[in-house]
Amino acid sequence: MALGVLHHVPDPEIVVREMMRVSRRAVFIADRNRFGDGRAVWRLMKWGLWKAAVWRLLFRLKHGGHDWYFSEGDGVAFSYSVFDSIETLSREGYRIVIIPTLGSALAFVCPLFLARHALICAIKE
Repeated sequence: MALGVLHHVPDPEIVVREMMRVSRRAVFIADRNRFGDGRAVWRLMKWGLWKAAVWRLLFRLKHGGHDWYFSEGDGVAFSYSVFDSIETLSREGYRIVIIPTLGSALAFVCPLFLARHALICAIKE
């Protein structure tokens, strides 16, 4: 279980793979969702930039060459979305259940774009 910590890790993929390796039945990841913040157009643009593999480059440019940023309430953080981990979990045959935890009242309809925070339950088949 990783609750609100993966956005503090430079390479969350390593952590998720290790979670999968040591888990017997399930992996639970609750964290922020970069695609659920901002106006609708900006949400779609972020997703498109991520899919086009240019998001990280633009993020670095925005943050003075760093792949991290600092906020008073949260400290050092990296650009991470719980949805970044779905592909890794799906490759291993996990059944994925997504539960929106923060966002629009309709977030359950399309959590990718309507939930600012979500819980991913990855259950081993």
